[in-house]
Amino acid sequence: MKTFFLFSLILICGFQCSIAQTAPLKQWDIRYGGSDWDELSCLQQTSDGGYILGGHSYSGITGDKTQASKGGRDYWIVKTNQDGVKEWDASFGGDGDDILTWIEQTDDEGFILGGYSWSHAGGDKTEDVRGAADYWIVKIDPDGVKEWDATIGGNGDDWLTALQQTSDGGYILGGFSDSEISGEKTQDSQGDFDYWIVKTNDDGIKQWDVRFGGSDIDRLSAVVKTSDGGYILGGWSTSGISGDKTQSSIGYADYWIVKTDANGMKQWDRRFGGNSDNFFRDLRQTTDGGYIIGGDSDSKISGDKTQDSKGDNDYWIVKTNADGDKEWDATFGGSSAEYFHWLQQTSDDGYILGGYSWSEISGDKTQGNQGFADYWIVKTDANGLKQWDACFGGKDYDYFRSLDQTSDGGYILGGYSNSGISGDKTQSSQGQYDYWIVKVAAAGESDCSIPDGANTTDIKPTSVWVNWNAVSNAAGYAVIYKPFEVNDWVNVPAGNSSKKLTGLSPSTEYVWRVKSLCSAGPLVSSDWSSAQTFTTKPLRLEDDSEGEIFVEVFPNPASTTIHLQLPSTPATITVFNLLGEKVREEKVSLPAGQAGGGEITMDVSELPAGLYFVRTEEAMVGKFVKLACR
Repeated sequence: MKTFFLFSLILICGFQCSIAQTAPLKQWDIRYGGSDWDELSCLQQTSDGGYILGGHSYSGITGDKTQASKGGRDYWIVKTNQDGVKEWDASFGGDGDDILTWIEQTDDEGFILGGYSWSHAGGDKTEDVRGAADYWIVKIDPDGVKEWDATIGGNGDDWLTALQQTSDGGYILGGFSDSEISGEKTQDSQGDFDYWIVKTNDDGIKQWDVRFGGSDIDRLSAVVKTSDGGYILGGWSTSGISGDKTQSSIGYADYWIVKTDANGMKQWDRRFGGNSDNFFRDLRQTTDGGYIIGGDSDSKISGDKTQDSKGDNDYWIVKTNADGDKEWDATFGGSSAEYFHWLQQTSDDGYILGGYSWSEISGDKTQGNQGFADYWIVKTDANGLKQWDACFGGKDYDYFRSLDQTSDGGYILGGYSNSGISGDKTQSSQGQYDYWIVKVAAAGESDCSIPDGANTTDIKPTSVWVNWNAVSNAAGYAVIYKPFEVNDWVNVPAGNSSKKLTGLSPSTEYVWRVKSLCSAGPLVSSDWSSAQTFTTKPLRLEDDSEGEIFVEVFPNPASTTIHLQLPSTPATITVFNLLGEKVREEKVSLPAGQAGGGEITMDVSELPAGLYFVRTEEAMVGKFVKLACR
């Protein structure tokens, strides 16, 4: 029987992130949240092998949250075991908004919590706010019970963004402030916001404070104690040469780092930037005594930036020596926007970078997103050369915030998500946004080769065979494909070295790739093969040599109704016009009690005259001519 092949609709779905040859795969993921908005800010592996998660929450007692809200947003921490199973949670807050930005395990196995607060005395807060927002730190024991809290601020806005326990058992607090001399602040602001660091003793009592800034905006994001007993401060600045800033701006905002001694006295400062926006996010002292600095930038080659932006914002890291002089820089990104949040030197002296991405496969990104924004991590060697990248996400928005290399050589990733069960996310949302943590395995556990010899055969209008050479230790394969001009990929499994792709569109150029899934290391896959392309044959009359089933449409021509003889129901009948536009869709069933297939009637009286094509979800296709109604 001759019939007309209609193009099929393409199944669009997110695919598992492409992972380079030695990259890790996900081991597990867990979501924590209540019925409202819960936003994770940071996490850390704890001394018992578990994890401590910190952020802020609007939720009351719902879902995973066991304590009522004290005011607006409260600090909310969750302690888990090594498998991510919750052991306890605790909330801390006053009558206003309390935003946690940092959590760290302390030498006594407890935790120090830091952020900023608009709350007055009440709830867990023992001191009134000094101005608008103040630094607020809370010390808890290993079981999450509060030991003390301290409020530190001036008469303006004081936002704590980082803290660290110091060698004497006290704490160094860092953030930014526009307060004048007032409260705990002993120096006036230089411009708009300035860096403001505060040193406390082990009870949170201030020992000294110091401000660093220029004539414009200077916002600190990180403070780290250094091997010489001093501190390195990092943030972004729009100030020119003024105040404590000794180098002029290159772009609108530049990275700005300040080195101090143990008493907070400035030793030197450095600025790094390109010709546009360069927003600092994180830094670490490296094993060679230098510093690794990271953020996101949309600058072209200019100033300190030696590589063009790949799209919009990209990850941009800068390596310096111990004196803050640049040694090298590196840019990583895709065709859209990447927002950097965290970095860490790894056990092999390389670096792990984390943030979230909006890009599809492009630039340094070897996978498209599962949804709108996904977690994206990049591993480099000690010289900043990329080794692998990996993405994790669900169908909606997944905003990365923090990571930590774990004792098994893998990584724990954290952020917040509103995705339901989809992609890498295995639990539905509790509220608007939830904490979402992802544990990934150590890289390089097994050699898993990229399949070679990729080719296409038996190309037809709606199907093709894709083939490759078998990999000796592969337990299976994954194939991704899409029309060339489409962003989203279809991901299908393959048990051997070939796969028939069906449901394709005629006269359409496609691109596809394949990777190995290796049995020797169940958590390891190869990278994707290089892209292969093919173009399906034109739409034309053909017989059923592909084993397709076709439906006869009668009468033909038709005026008001058409009849279809179907082998089974229920079925969804779709009618397309000559442009491939869907003009009717109807789910049909035979009368109750009638078994098997039978004749179905569809009203087409409202359709204008012309040629139409009919399709069911079982790939049954046909055509009919619609006459003008009289």
